[in-house]
Amino acid sequence: MTLVWRTLEHMVRRRLLAGLVDAALVLAWALLVAVAFAVASGLGWTKTLSAIWVQAGIGGCSSIGALAFFAAWESGPRQGTPGKRCFGLRVLDADGGRVKLPRAVLRNAAKITVPMLLAQLAGISLLAPGIDSWILTFIAVGLPMCYLVSLFTGSGRTLYDLVANTRVAEHAGRAYLGKDVSDVIESVPRRAI
Repeated sequence: MTLVWRTLEHMVRRRLLAGLVDAALVLAWALLVAVAFAVASGLGWTKTLSAIWVQAGIGGCSSIGALAFFAAWESGPRQGTPGKRCFGLRVLDADGGRVKLPRAVLRNAAKITVPMLLAQLAGISLLAPGIDSWILTFIAVGLPMCYLVSLFTGSGRTLYDLVANTRVAEHAGRAYLGKDVSDVIESVPRRAI
């Protein structure tokens, strides 16, 4: 039992660290999209749009771009996002094979696009009265928390892995970081995560 828990703990720690790398990429993309919208606004290209539509455009472009990027990485020959590759992980289908693009799109829509769009709706609800912002905010925060909690239960598969019938596994060989994956993981203090 202890060995199983330690193995699961090891995998969860790696997935969380990989998720932080990927979240930084999503944030960088979202900031780039926001800057592009700010430049367009400065040039007067968004004069006819209300703040709600500009907010929706930023959210839509950010989430769809992130969806396309991560789905392409997970269904490609590397079988994982940059974060997963850094920590020696890859995404597999239920049979242990490479994930096909439609399945990767479903996985990342559930993982990235839905939470991002819910967060955007919560933000928009603060600009436009009539939408119950408390419910949207609760759902926008609660869904990623459910994903996080699901890492610590059962097989360690998240809800979006279950929806897409995928799993994350160790990748044989070295990680992008140039070190053996076990060295990288052991260098992270247990209390840091």
